[in-house]
Amino acid sequence: MTDKQRALDLSAILASAATRNDEAPYCTEARNPPYDTGRLNREILEGCADAVDSGEEWSGHFGIRNFDRSVGAMLAGEVARRHGREGLPADRIRVHLSGTAGQSLGCWNAPGVSLYLEGDANDYVGKGMSGGRIVLTTHEADRESARRNVICGNACLYGATGGELFANGQAGERFAVRNSGARAVIEGAGHHACEYMTGGTVVIMGPIGPNLAAGMTGGELFLLDQANLAERYLNTEFVEASRLEDQPFGAPHRRLKALVSSHVSLTGSEWGKRVLDTWDMMLPHWVYIVPKNLAASNEISQQDVPLRLVRA
Repeated sequence: MTDKQRALDLSAILASAATRNDEAPYCTEARNPPYDTGRLNREILEGCADAVDSGEEWSGHFGIRNFDRSVGAMLAGEVARRHGREGLPADRIRVHLSGTAGQSLGCWNAPGVSLYLEGDANDYVGKGMSGGRIVLTTHEADRESARRNVICGNACLYGATGGELFANGQAGERFAVRNSGARAVIEGAGHHACEYMTGGTVVIMGPIGPNLAAGMTGGELFLLDQANLAERYLNTEFVEASRLEDQPFGAPHRRLKALVSSHVSLTGSEWGKRVLDTWDMMLPHWVYIVPKNLAASNEISQQDVPLRLVRA
């Protein structure tokens, strides 16, 4: 500590300004009771408690409303507490939901837990998830136009480290911000998609907003860019883009087709089916985006992550 620092007297700032009576020295009000009491989270956990303990398969169906927040978080916590970070085998616990989910559906999702939602969701879907799967789809009658509609809100997959997200529709802004390991397929995204991404694989089969891949230092992005929006909206400070058809056929091609196939199988996406049925015709429109340092070292192209289809 310097002489100047020792000369500072902060006692007047730290002293209480109201000590003459028994009243609190600041304004206090009773907190509003939370509208969401965690009812749905507890209901799901009670339904699958035995399966979580034993590791056996379990499936259940529930309605969900927009005030049901962080649905799946309590279940993920119990899976982690009993089975550690490795969780359960893939798709062991299947939670089927219908309706509109409140914020943070599937946050902190754990390996072995799959959340299937028929409806739509608010912000932060899959926030911090480390494993498992989240599938968002629409009613069958709406699937023809689903790719033009937003099915989940902003900042989905924020800080995710693993797992998968498949959404039969568009996502809001800042999709996969700080994603460091999750794999995802969506059919469009708003501003700042894949911002500060450090790992994982993202497939966007539709329109994008400005500032795509800003600060992206890891992972890979496949963009179906029929409108040539990447030329206008891609932030090229840290990444570079190339046409996928100009890349030697190998692991990136296989990863992309496997993810799109999984997307169609799990969501029933009509747009995804069309992309698969016209794969060779669509190939010239696919843009492959990776960080400059990984592109130079060819590190991404050497990866070949196995994917398998799992029943919905």
